[in-house]
Amino acid sequence: MKKIIVSALVLMMALSAFAGIDSGSTEMSLSFVFLKPEDGDYNQVLVGQVGFFSLSWLEVHGRVIWFGPEGSTRGAAGGGVDLHIAPYQEIVPYVGVGILASIGDIDLAESTLMDFHVGIKSFITDGVSINYSLNQWRDTGPAGTTFFVGMAGVSVYF
Repeated sequence: MKKIIVSALVLMMALSAFAGIDSGSTEMSLSFVFLKPEDGDYNQVLVGQVGFFSLSWLEVHGRVIWFGPEGSTRGAAGGGVDLHIAPYQEIVPYVGVGILASIGDIDLAESTLMDFHVGIKSFITDGVSINYSLNQWRDTGPAGTTFFVGMAGVSVYF
């Protein structure tokens, strides 16, 4: 029992010494998305994001979303904020909100989309993480279309 407690304490100290996010850092990420509207088929989407950490736990970011069949491009662009729950750990949970505006040939929404999300960043080195998030994109217009989004991607920090 004593060995288990000591091992757990050593593991906790090792994880707390791991530094991945710090104030002043910039994050660039690329994610692959499975997009599921309430009443439609699945789509595959690419998302690019650039974020700036004004504090080690507060990230302000801009996002561009692209999808569409050949010859027809559509998507959204916007920004938001993420709150990182444990910024100095190897696995960093976060929550965030944002707003997205439709761009391209076909509107994604009648108005703008509100973006609500939760996720985890798993650091494989000090400057690279694998990211997983669950998002809800809700149209603010009269149609009220809601998209449920699962994202997986890679981020680089500098």
